[in-house]
Amino acid sequence: MSFPSLDDIETPAALVDEERLERNLAKASVYMREHGLRWRPHTKTHKVPELAARQLQAGAVGVTVATPREAEVMGAVVDDVLLAYSPVGASKLARLMALPGHVRLSVGLDSREVLAGLAEAARGVGRTPTASAPR
Repeated sequence: MSFPSLDDIETPAALVDEERLERNLAKASVYMREHGLRWRPHTKTHKVPELAARQLQAGAVGVTVATPREAEVMGAVVDDVLLAYSPVGASKLARLMALPGHVRLSVGLDSREVLAGLAEAARGVGRTPTASAPR
């Protein structure tokens, strides 16, 4: 198989070294298992559902996202999504509540007001919110 020269590739462009990717996924998986850790990579560096799926295949328990849009994109391939930042505003809450029912959504919260808004939005669409303290 021949590949184009780097001079022929329009930038910006994402180039992936498949062998290195596989080595890194395997290395992360081994490390997590050996240390009894649960791996939930943040997708901010790649934003690629196919790569998130490969991270899950390598042992990740879910993914972390920064925005409702990222949750929507990753929810197509991942059943367990952590939204790292508190969603504020009706439109963001509505988008989160529209995620497919199979997606387990966890949300990092920074105030009781945000929790109240999230709980109200969940109840409004027939979902049951649950709370847990950080471990």
